[in-house]
Amino acid sequence: MIRVLFIAGVTLIFALVASAQPSNPPSNFSGFVEQQWLLGKKKKVLQLAENRLQKNLIDLASLLVTLDYSVEFMDLDRMRVVIPKIKAVSTTISSPNFERQKNLLSGSLEIFEQLLPTVTPEMAQAEAHKGLIKNKPLSSLVFIQALEADGLVLPITRQERTLFEGKDVTPAEP
Repeated sequence: MIRVLFIAGVTLIFALVASAQPSNPPSNFSGFVEQQWLLGKKKKVLQLAENRLQKNLIDLASLLVTLDYSVEFMDLDRMRVVIPKIKAVSTTISSPNFERQKNLLSGSLEIFEQLLPTVTPEMAQAEAHKGLIKNKPLSSLVFIQALEADGLVLPITRQERTLFEGKDVTPAEP
């Protein structure tokens, strides 16, 4: 029953996110990250986000990517750390495109926080393999695109692109 509620909550969040769109077209960060994510290079996308967070602890786009990875692979500990960071950083941003998405993001994070205590380690382990499925959308894409449309996301650098050369080493579990 709890597992069904968690999956239903996540499904609702994804449906809401998929229906929202920023008013300006995104630049290359969201497109590049989305492309690599859909190709199944999720571990490398996480590495990109972690590298950016080493340079800027409040890089909201990278925090959102980290949350996506955590949800995909049911990394509950990482979710518990990143959700409060996202909440704290998002409250400081009032740019127009992101402002239109802020309530949706806030609601999604609240649902995650309510559902997290109901997920047992056994449930998480049983679901973690689903993160390996290719062509699953990046659920935070609309938020990243909104930030990008507002000029709040740095473009992908040549050095960052080299991270994606070669094979991905996305594990079955985080």
